[in-house]
Amino acid sequence: MLESQTGYELEQPSKRLSFHEFGAESAKIGREIADSYERYHIHVEEVKDIDPLPHRFLVKVGKVGLAKLLVKELFTYFPKFDVILSRPCTYGVFSGPLGGFAPRPKLCVGCLRCTVQHPDFVQVLPNPDLFEIGDSYTTPGHITAIDEEARKGMVPVRGQGYRGRFGGPGFDGMLTDMSEIVRPSRDGIHGRELIGTAVDIGGKPMHLSFDKQGNLSGQTPEMFTIQVPFIFDLPPGNLGSESLHRVLEETSRNIDTLTCIDADSVTKLGLDLPNVVPVLDISNASQTGRFPNSRMIEISSWDRDAFERARLSTDSVIGVRIEFVEGWQDSLTEAVRSGATVIHLLANLHGEDSQGRFVTDLFK
Repeated sequence: MLESQTGYELEQPSKRLSFHEFGAESAKIGREIADSYERYHIHVEEVKDIDPLPHRFLVKVGKVGLAKLLVKELFTYFPKFDVILSRPCTYGVFSGPLGGFAPRPKLCVGCLRCTVQHPDFVQVLPNPDLFEIGDSYTTPGHITAIDEEARKGMVPVRGQGYRGRFGGPGFDGMLTDMSEIVRPSRDGIHGRELIGTAVDIGGKPMHLSFDKQGNLSGQTPEMFTIQVPFIFDLPPGNLGSESLHRVLEETSRNIDTLTCIDADSVTKLGLDLPNVVPVLDISNASQTGRFPNSRMIEISSWDRDAFERARLSTDSVIGVRIEFVEGWQDSLTEAVRSGATVIHLLANLHGEDSQGRFVTDLFK
């Protein structure tokens, strides 16, 4: 006979169990423990655009041609008014109060049904205002896709493979098949496989050491975990408004990641929180003690003395921001040798250094 040794909320923990009862009880406890786990999930909901992008197409309708068509259909299909008043657009471009006399191009998706059905007086043209946004790297197509994903909170999976360029400006060389992450199992009965997206930030020794009593001795891990492999960096230029800081703080808190905010704004807005990374200028590196709740604090660039002052004033992880400019390799090497466990490498908005080289090439 076996004794039940588990203490997981059993009514009679000392009850003697048979092999069959022990197996059943173990399975029950296992299910209870499994049910207590909470799978990571990001709650999303659709929102409206505060400042909508230019719509994709212009819809031009010849008023004379449309009037002739309506007169013709009135005599041909009278009294079938449902046929006479029907619109050649399932997306509502011509469903306004004035129909085709005042089309609503923001609803047009470019299916071209109207031009095929009435080519003599209907035209659908690309909107030139849309092509004025973006640059050679971030195209209007990228911007509209990101805007749509941000509005709906979803990333569409089209199954069309990689449709970008394979060389030249804007090609980063990082081709991945993301379908491998959620590929169903081969036997087709277990659903989709899951992967862990959590990331450990900080430093840990190559091995752990224990004394004779079994207690940890020597260097111990100094790290924490975020649940997604990205953080929110400082807003570029002068975009770091109070409203944006609060949005980034709330978002990073909800999805369990980090957001970088300049130290003065952190103090001003009262955002000394575990998910906020205050960024200090090296001249103020000794002020890391102002943020006792922050898990990580960054200094704006590498300076040995500033790094040591920052470490002495807090128990938080100290990160070092290093821009991809001339001599960044030396700064990186010196920072690591000085004990920095977090290096935040900074490229421009195109992922390039000061000489136009992409980040993947900089590490080769």
